Amino acid sequence: MGKDLHYEIIDAPDYKVLAACIGDNPKQQRWSDYPDWGEELLQFHAPDPRLYVGAYKGKNLVGCMIAHPDTLRIRGKSFNTAVIAITEVLMLHRKQGIASKMLEKMLSQITSLGFELVLAFQTAGRGGKNILKRAGFKKIYKYGHAGKVLDKDKMDKLMDLNPILRKIALKIISAKIGETKPVRGVIREVKEDDLDQIVDLLNKESDRLDIASYWTKEYLKKKIDWRYKVFVLEKENAILGAVITYTEIGTLGKDYFTTGFLKEMVFQEGVEDRAKQILVNNVLRRFKEKEIPSISYPYPKNVWRVIKKLGFHVLPGDERTVFIKPLTLPAQQALEVIDKFRYVNVFLIC
Repeated sequence: MGKDLHYEIIDAPDYKVLAACIGDNPKQQRWSDYPDWGEELLQFHAPDPRLYVGAYKGKNLVGCMIAHPDTLRIRGKSFNTAVIAITEVLMLHRKQGIASKMLEKMLSQITSLGFELVLAFQTAGRGGKNILKRAGFKKIYKYGHAGKVLDKDKMDKLMDLNPILRKIALKIISAKIGETKPVRGVIREVKEDDLDQIVDLLNKESDRLDIASYWTKEYLKKKIDWRYKVFVLEKENAILGAVITYTEIGTLGKDYFTTGFLKEMVFQEGVEDRAKQILVNNVLRRFKEKEIPSISYPYPKNVWRVIKKLGFHVLPGDERTVFIKPLTLPAQQALEVIDKFRYVNVFLIC
């Protein structure tokens, strides 16, 4: 088994073929049902085909592993990092060691390109975890998503799901939105003149975390030019807080619906919880006015306490485990000083 397979760097990706490969997994079917969306997502978030590994049987793609570059901060020190965000093998070709071989190829490629760290995500299930551990990865954290349904009428299909999913759906329906008018300052969409202040807030937050992405003005602007929306709380030309959002194709059971994601929330020190809640509520109202029925937030993060008070609930079965592997001595030494990872905040292709 697997003797006629070969593994290559996908120098010229056919994104529709990749989307079909990823979407062969029933849990990722949106990739095959919406190939144009999948192509856009990959081209934006994983722009370097040198970090695409394919498993082939003859000329047919039967598995893929996709990474993207990032700059991670570990206790204030920056490292050039490759983040392995997607690993999929066609259902008919599983249990042949394909994922392990793709990982070997990817690690060789990442090392040759001069990356200092490699991060990988393993979703529910044990197979991926064992593959990563055998390759020398260390588990550092688990995280999932919390959800809130804003429009019950648009989510009626959820009531036709099995009893377990119905129970989850009923729990996260919380259409009520609290205060949206700030006590001080104004809430508005971002302007280009705000970006330096927002990046400063994001990186101050990164420096408080054990491991976090490092932001630049160019990186944030690129996301905004794509389809991110940023809303700020501003008073007297000072940005007191910012919420970075985008929309995505969400799934629950076999149903698709538009989901709003609260990607990042950062605030100046001293901003009270009520002001944070009002900014988030204001963003939720904007989502609801655009008839986006569901909101998701990756937890735990710096404002989980605030989000929980606004009616968000943890989504069972959505947990991911984060693994890390140092490729250089400085990266290894930076990781060794951390006994227990409390906070991790890095980007994952959803």
